[in-house]
Amino acid sequence: MGFSMSDTARVWLRTGNEPQRSPSASGDLCQTALRVLDIAGHVQAARVVAGQGGCYADVKLPEQGFYAAYLSRSEVRNEQLIVDVGKAELLRGAHSQKGVNPRQEIPVRDATQPIELIRDHLPDEKLSTRLVSGDTLRFTVLQHGRPAAGARVTLVTQGGWQKALTSDQAGHIEFTLIRDSFPPWNRFSRAASEKFLVVARLETPEGGNYQGQAFSTTQYRTSLPGKFFPTPYDYRSYAFGLGLVLGIVVFTGIAVYLYRRRRVKPFPEVRFSEGN
Repeated sequence: MGFSMSDTARVWLRTGNEPQRSPSASGDLCQTALRVLDIAGHVQAARVVAGQGGCYADVKLPEQGFYAAYLSRSEVRNEQLIVDVGKAELLRGAHSQKGVNPRQEIPVRDATQPIELIRDHLPDEKLSTRLVSGDTLRFTVLQHGRPAAGARVTLVTQGGWQKALTSDQAGHIEFTLIRDSFPPWNRFSRAASEKFLVVARLETPEGGNYQGQAFSTTQYRTSLPGKFFPTPYDYRSYAFGLGLVLGIVVFTGIAVYLYRRRRVKPFPEVRFSEGN
């Protein structure tokens, strides 16, 4: 998910199933356009261009709220039609909730897409809400706007942890975000985010002809990236651990000091008179 405080968000195109190591898109993908949909159903096209670091598209976000950017392509391979739909959820947020319509906080869906992943927002999610480790996220798989049962859905984190589930009759799957990166306490940052990628696959017996090529089955594939942050409890744990270590150091120092003070023996005072 891309968060922006301005009226423009940049979407980078990558290919693969890993949120961190997948390569940048190239070739014909750099000569296409994204279909962008806002919460009100307005559609815009964002042209993809090639630049340093790969291909990207600048998406206009005229109002606060959620947007969805789609990139679709199809091809026949081994008599099977492969339909790929890449999706990115974009957000123009704000630190203040004043003047925000609750409708602006609803996830965007596009019934024209052959397959789509929806992240069902948390019950108390606002435009400034951040996903954190430990959150349980529910996703919905839609096929032509309707719930898709039996889709194989996999969540992969930046560190390589993954879990696969099958969507139920309502198209739902739930994952709990697992933090699998633990830097040393002196490099811990609440602002450091981790990426994740959710990929869904659904095979159907649909056959037909696509651009002059016959196919007997169809495989739908879609992906939805996102990011999450360390839970505040992690930060408190680091702070508690640091405080505990400092407390032990101070206590040990005081104990050593008192012990040594008790071991110090004063010199005996000896008085004498030269006359004697």
